Amino acid sequence: MNNFKSKIKHATLWSLISQILYILIILFTNIILTKYLSPVEFGQISIIMFFVIISSVLVEGGFGGALVRKKVIGHYDYSTVLVFSFIFSIILCLLLFSFSNIIANYYDNPELSKYIKISSIILIVNSLQTVSSAKLIREMKFKERGISRLLSILIASIACVLLAYKGYGVWSFIVMQLSYSVLFALLLFAYTGRIRSVYFSQSSFKKLYSFGVNTSIASLLNSVFDNIYQVIIGKYFGMNQTGLFYQSKRLQDVPNNLINMLLQGVFFSTLSKLQDNIPKMHYLYLKVTKHVSVFMGVVIVFVFIFAEKLISILYGVEWVEGAYFLQILSVISFFYIQELVVRALLKTLNKTKQILYFDLVKKGIQILFILIALKLNNINYLIWGYLFTSVISYINYLILSDKLIGENKRLSEITTIFIVASVIGFILFFIKINYISNSILLFIIFSVFVVAYFYCLSVFKVFKFKSEIKLYISK
Repeated sequence: MNNFKSKIKHATLWSLISQILYILIILFTNIILTKYLSPVEFGQISIIMFFVIISSVLVEGGFGGALVRKKVIGHYDYSTVLVFSFIFSIILCLLLFSFSNIIANYYDNPELSKYIKISSIILIVNSLQTVSSAKLIREMKFKERGISRLLSILIASIACVLLAYKGYGVWSFIVMQLSYSVLFALLLFAYTGRIRSVYFSQSSFKKLYSFGVNTSIASLLNSVFDNIYQVIIGKYFGMNQTGLFYQSKRLQDVPNNLINMLLQGVFFSTLSKLQDNIPKMHYLYLKVTKHVSVFMGVVIVFVFIFAEKLISILYGVEWVEGAYFLQILSVISFFYIQELVVRALLKTLNKTKQILYFDLVKKGIQILFILIALKLNNINYLIWGYLFTSVISYINYLILSDKLIGENKRLSEITTIFIVASVIGFILFFIKINYISNSILLFIIFSVFVVAYFYCLSVFKVFKFKSEIKLYISK
């Protein structure tokens, strides 16, 4: 058990370090690109990435998670997933290639066609990563996986910046995405080695598919609706607004991606290995849920208060209009990240049908708000509807998970954390609007309120900072 704990800590450390460095490279690259690319060009990039991301989810098909979760696995499982992913990626690549002109005409933007055609190649390359990545996660070799990602994104980002400096615009971003995929696939293959034989097993496919189909559909729905906003904004509210929204979302994705990587990698892998120790699994799940909630409470308050300053410093004053998007997205993140924690538990318990059901409900609500926003031609309904559906979705997930683990007080705990963070956030916002505009002084006041935040959580017996930290260190 001590060896297992040590392995978890080592995996967590490497996953955290590599992800932080990865995010910093992406962030720094993105900041540089805003100096050479306009909001309109970033609007075009957001449309391109929508189709690439959705297609990539289809290619992965939930098989990566199925490979990680399966207790006993053989080479025929890896081979089956590789064959299926590769063939399916070619089909999707051809479809994107065929429909690229239609998409470009829909947005009245001819350049989109050639961008999408070249970007579709990424799908074929990504299909070769699924098996290797799942192998490393299953074996908890996050050091090797982290190094591979860092080297790949570093080289790809350098190429991107050089091309952007030379005036290649959107092409510089496409080159970055494509070169990253190729390098990452090659490095993963170097660590995992080749598959002994390549063939397709129907029995293996059925077993993996039974797990992967529901999570795949759920992931597809999430990816579509998490990225559909820039697609809709681009069509009905202009490419400039699309670029502002897309860049705000990318900035908010910095903490989101960090936590998501830990959840999908270390956390899910650890829960999967604890399937035979249900009490231990429940304990770990509850701890992670609480810590994520408390952490996100601080993050959303910080982003909400300093949104304009963050965008102004990182992107420039011409991007400040996107601060409104960033503020709402930060609140959405509070519920989105915690939803991911619950989903990891449900996947471990093989409750994938429930994941799909809740996601269908969520998407139904989202569609309603999207239609209302389009009918009224008001982007605010689009953004606030996004927030409302995130809240409802998380509450549904929370109630189900509490039933599964026999817990009945988490809803009140999460509500308390959110209310405390909201009250502190609104007080700070009021001070900022009416009394203090100096960012340094405001940050000092924010730091004081962070202490008050933890003190309030301790008073309400939700989170005792000292005891939680000591407990973590002692393990």
